[in-house]
Amino acid sequence: MNEWTRELARLANMITATKGSSYAVVMISNTQDGYEDVPPQLVLEDALRVVPYGWPQGFDFEILNPA
Repeated sequence: MNEWTRELARLANMITATKGSSYAVVMISNTQDGYEDVPPQLVLEDALRVVPYGWPQGFDFEILNPA
């Protein structure tokens, strides 16, 4: 396991302990050209196909590194 992967797992465990609920810490990166200057929020929206459906109900999304 890479050092950064261990650090993300540690962070997820700390968030879970603090909030008292399970959390998925996810890293999404693009695999296509044209995303070099796209803010993280829009990368997430594209990856989850938010438009035209909107954010999925029953989940809270929090961008940890907003532009």
